[in-house]
Amino acid sequence: MLSHRDLMDTFGQNDVSDADDDDVINNLHTCINLIASAIDEGTGQWVREHNKGATQSYSDDEEDFIPDNNHSVTHLEGYCSDTDATVLYIGTIPRCREIHHTTGFLFEDNVHHKMIMRQGQLFRDEFQFRRAVEVFSLREGFKLCIIENGPDLIHLECSSLRCDWKIVGAKISTGNSFIVKDISLTHACHIKRAFKCTSKWIAANYLHLWKQNPETASVEVKQQIIQTFGVVCPEWKIFKAEKRAQQLLGKDHVQGYTRLTQLKTEIERINSHNIVVLETKDEDSGCSKIFHRMFVCFHEPAFTFKMNCRNFIAVDGWVINSVHKSVMLVAAALDGNNDILPIALAEVEIEDFTSWYFFLNNLNRALRRENGEGLCIITDGDNGVLEAIEDCIPLAHCRQCCCSIYNQMLVQFPDPPVKDLFWAACRSTSEVQFTRYIKMIQSSSIECHQWLFQTQWKKWALHCMPVWVKCTNVTIMLTVYLRNSFAKFFSLSIADRFAAISSFIADTYERRRLSGWNWLRNKITPSVQQQIRNRVIQGQQIRILYSTGRQMKVEDTDSMTYEVDITSMTCTCRLWQLSGIPCSHACRCLEELGENIEDNVHQLFSMDQYRTTYASGMDKLPERSKWQLKLCDEILPPSAPDNTSFIADDLYDQTLVPTQNDTKETHVEASGAK
Repeated sequence: MLSHRDLMDTFGQNDVSDADDDDVINNLHTCINLIASAIDEGTGQWVREHNKGATQSYSDDEEDFIPDNNHSVTHLEGYCSDTDATVLYIGTIPRCREIHHTTGFLFEDNVHHKMIMRQGQLFRDEFQFRRAVEVFSLREGFKLCIIENGPDLIHLECSSLRCDWKIVGAKISTGNSFIVKDISLTHACHIKRAFKCTSKWIAANYLHLWKQNPETASVEVKQQIIQTFGVVCPEWKIFKAEKRAQQLLGKDHVQGYTRLTQLKTEIERINSHNIVVLETKDEDSGCSKIFHRMFVCFHEPAFTFKMNCRNFIAVDGWVINSVHKSVMLVAAALDGNNDILPIALAEVEIEDFTSWYFFLNNLNRALRRENGEGLCIITDGDNGVLEAIEDCIPLAHCRQCCCSIYNQMLVQFPDPPVKDLFWAACRSTSEVQFTRYIKMIQSSSIECHQWLFQTQWKKWALHCMPVWVKCTNVTIMLTVYLRNSFAKFFSLSIADRFAAISSFIADTYERRRLSGWNWLRNKITPSVQQQIRNRVIQGQQIRILYSTGRQMKVEDTDSMTYEVDITSMTCTCRLWQLSGIPCSHACRCLEELGENIEDNVHQLFSMDQYRTTYASGMDKLPERSKWQLKLCDEILPPSAPDNTSFIADDLYDQTLVPTQNDTKETHVEASGAK
């Protein structure tokens, strides 16, 4: 350890004042080296401070030590129809181009099998890039320091003060793939490579063996460890390292299907009200079962939705590119704070009418609705979902995503002159405003006007939304944010994927339960408070024409007049009725009367309701190693497509990515589009 006496001896305590400049500089340089050596030889946990991001020291335990700071939590919090306002003018929900030729983990083809990390190397996403850097640091024997750790840019450096090694990865503009933007070729620090008996270290240092041959025996790895380090490692540790290596390389998907029966048992064991439907089909030989489809609905989100949330559900299908390509069907809702709440998940082979009927039928059974009565469902309308809704839950009110309508319009009219007017019409909260914009569309393009009226416009026009829904969403953007939160689980095997999503939802429940008690002084949820603040600001430009008690007539900046009735909580713009939150006209009138605006918000958005929503919490699945063993028929994965050339660690998961503008909140009342 470096002591105070060491520093004094270096400087020469009695001669500091007499030293010349060169001696002082040399002594300072020596002291800096002594401090660096003490830090490197001490705890080994030194991390440099940096003003651009959180720094973190690492340990050699069994957990991954580069956190996935991709803001997956914030994707689900405080979402509302204002959030996707600017995406409407983009016209389509952005979808990334699929890239198959990613390099992933590379090793030299010689006796050393050194891992290759070079500039321009491509990884399928940020998660694989993080894992690759973790493996590289373990193989090379140095510790990492986080400088920047975001969803679009990751900057890591060597933690030694005397080493300038760094690596910078960035997301490419055409998709979710990550590319090595900059990397140092050599280390200036002295790297000590010693054996560490952890499954993470073993998996990293012998990953090349499992890359070359997934069937590499644990005995072979054990012998190599003995020859190289002279250490006898327990076989159970090597077995655990093998499982970790297979997960890193994406080669554990077959085992994932064999664990589905175990997963089903565990989900039903933690809560008997959880619903898991696992369907298989017979193999041609009739000896084995082949996976067909699976539906999962946890009791807590379903009960929360029925009792404390708006009866509004968004459904969507996500393609998951893996060894055995599949589609994940999802249903999500919004709570009182406009937080996204996953209700049910299903994994099917293809997205078609049969798959959607299977999903919606089980969802309706889980929610215990009579033919979908009292539900409002919004969807993109593709791949037979509309027909499945009509057949399975005919009493549900079906809505269609405006982005889907706009995409169809682009096919007919590649450069429509009425795109702004279309979105203004979509978000019009009253029939008067909708008619006004439709007439403007007709004057601009008769062809577009005729095409729009051939669509089922009552399914996408906001003013046709039932007032009992208390929601103003016209797109399925909330499922896009949900997918971005789940994206890091898509490279896992099917059993691990569902287990990870289950744990993610349970953690979300607990976080929101605690947040509810942090807002004790609030009467309504923070998200709704922010919407009210925005509408109060807009209401400052509104003029009151006359007032008869609690009924008023107002005029906005466009010289449009509206009538507000405080007692019945209505406004002729209809935003108050549709959203359950006072519009800007109502906010102006309430301020004039001196009344509290929050007292006129629907009960669904109260903090008491929000705390009740998450009060019960949610039981979490145990770790996979603690799952109960059960004798059952082996489930085989569905066959991979014959025309697909697949490399497991070269997977790319096509992800819906909102643009930067999607997170900006803008709002224009009934006089315009959001």
